[in-house]
Amino acid sequence: MHRPKEQPKLQTSVILWVEGGFIAGKVIDTQTGKPVKSGESSDTAFYGSSRPRSGAVESPHIQDDGPFRIRVARGENYLYIRFL
Repeated sequence: MHRPKEQPKLQTSVILWVEGGFIAGKVIDTQTGKPVKSGESSDTAFYGSSRPRSGAVESPHIQDDGPFRIRVARGENYLYIRFL
């Protein structure tokens, strides 16, 4: 008896485009006055309407001379700097 080959199950994803903008700044060490460099010990992260506190966070790296830029959805967003 010949059985037809089972077809793989398809999964679908929904991608929603939300309005928003960017949070940008520069991280400065208050003791030295010099920019904080990205690396193993520091990065930026945020929680907001598109990333609730119970979910994953986006963690763009701080550039070598201190600046960062994060795309965020419209609404309240909470930015923080992590020092690991």
